[in-house]
This record gives sequence, structure tokens and C-alpha cells, in this order.
Amino acid sequence: MFPLEKTLLKALEEEIDALLPSPPLRRMLSYPLEGGKRLRPALCLLACCGVGGDPYQALPAAAGVELVHNFSLVHDDIQDASPLRRHRATVWKRWGVAQAITVGDALFSLSRLALLRLEGRGVPAKRVLPAARLLDEACLALCQGQYLDIALEKRPRVSRRPYFRMVRGKTSALLEASLALGAVVGGKEGDALEALQLFGRNLGLAYQLQDDALGLGGETAVVGKVSPDMRRKKKVFPVVYALEKAVGREGEELRQLYRKRALAPEDIGRVMALLNRMGALEYTMKLAQGYYDRALRELKKARLPQQQGLEEVVLYLRDRNF
Repeated sequence: MFPLEKTLLKALEEEIDALLPSPPLRRMLSYPLEGGKRLRPALCLLACCGVGGDPYQALPAAAGVELVHNFSLVHDDIQDASPLRRHRATVWKRWGVAQAITVGDALFSLSRLALLRLEGRGVPAKRVLPAARLLDEACLALCQGQYLDIALEKRPRVSRRPYFRMVRGKTSALLEASLALGAVVGGKEGDALEALQLFGRNLGLAYQLQDDALGLGGETAVVGKVSPDMRRKKKVFPVVYALEKAVGREGEELRQLYRKRALAPEDIGRVMALLNRMGALEYTMKLAQGYYDRALRELKKARLPQQQGLEEVVLYLRDRNF
């Protein structure tokens, strides 16, 4: 979790808890919410505080983005057949695919109910509708990104453009929305809001690039999940970069591997050897650092009364190794 003020963090957990229904569905809904970093609600609350608003008023919006995020993870784990997340069994692995779909759908519904609680926090109604639109648009963009992520698996070769289009939907969209929601609740609009969204877009690109590199270079114990990305030929950026750069014998070998229906363990070893020879992971990390720098530049353009908390989030993410 991000270092929010303890009382504010506790209030966020209480806000989410108040939305959950009674047993037995309650246990299944609370399960995927345990152990997350709370990045998106942190950005929402820090953005509200940054524009001069009261972060306690933004708690329903922060709860909404966290619920949307977890809805997407529950469904993503089904689609990727991922058995582990955050060092334990995924929802579908524990309760089955059918119930996991129910859990994801319920979390999405709860995110909408969360936003309706904004008025109860004293947020004017004229701000609640734009907030709801922001979250719905982010959800649609997230689904478009997920569609591209799955669709790109079937392509033997992918360039940077579709990769970044996918990431803008799958990762950046909800980060942008989290920041925009906090700013809207805090009463901010115009240039500052646009700069915050660009900050979130670049932060999302940096985060995903870094995640791609760490996911291939890290151990399961570090990343907290067994990723089937390589076996399913997901187009993580180190692979995209290698497919673009590889020529001659190396290029032909890599392209032949990615024409296969699925990669066997020995194939994955060959792919990793090729990625290492081409410096693909190092290049990806360098590119991620560049996007973190861009994010900080966009944050400065927002000229917020208080932006230290958002700067600390960037520095925390930039230096992570998980």
C-alpha cells in the first residue's frame, strides 16, 4: 500500500467495506481486495488534496477506482488462466470460473454505487455526473485495452504502436481517471485537469513497461504470480522490441518461435536467451525511466497547490523491483 495518512487509509478501507453485501458473496468479493498496493485510490486522494480539495470527500471516488481495478484483475486472471496473484490462489482458481465472473461483475456494480456516495460526502451533484462519466469512459478504455492484449497474442509480430495503444487502455486509462476524479471532486477543471491526465498517461506507460521487464526478469516469489505470458506469446514490450530489432539468424529464430501455437519450456529458454543477447530488458527499463521523467514534467505543468504526494508516488514506483 502507498503511504497515505493512516486515518485516511483506514477511512478508505471502511468506505469499501461499507459497500460490500452480506455473506456469502461478501467473502468472495473481499478476497481479491486484500493485499493490493492501492495505487489508484492513492492517486485519486492525492490529486484531490493536490488541487486544494478535501480528500475525505473523494473517498467514494477512490473506492470506485479500486473496485474497478479489482474487477478487471479478476476477469484478467480468468482470461490468462493465471493461478496466482499476490502470492495466493486467484479467485477463479479458488471458487471456479463461473463464480469468478460473478465476483468481477459484482465489483464493477459496486464501483458505480461507490460514486453515488459522493453526494453523501457533500460533493455537489454537478460534479458527480462528470465523475461517473470519467469512470465509465475509463472502464470502456480498459476493456478496449484488454481486447487488444488478447488479440495481439495471435499476431506473430507486433510493432510499438499497437503495443502502446493497448497499454494506454489497459493500464493508463484507469490511472488517468483516478487523478481526474480526485481533481473533479476537489473542484478543479481546465488546463490543470488535462495536465493531470497526461501525468497519469505517462505514469501508466512507465509502470507497464517496467512491469513487463520485471515480470520477465524477476522470480515468481518477487512478482507474486506465475505468469503464463511467455507461454501464451503475450506481446510484452521486451518481446516487441526484440521482434523489431532482431535480424539475420536471431531474427528468423525468434520469428519462428512466435509462429508456434504455444511456447514449450525449452522455447521460452531460447526466447529469454535471445532477449538477453539483445539487451531487451535493459532497453525496456530505460524506456520506462523516460516515461517516469515525462510524467514528472506533466505534473509540474499542472501547477498544483500541493503536489509532493504525487511526486513521491512517482519516485516510489520508479525505484521498485517488484
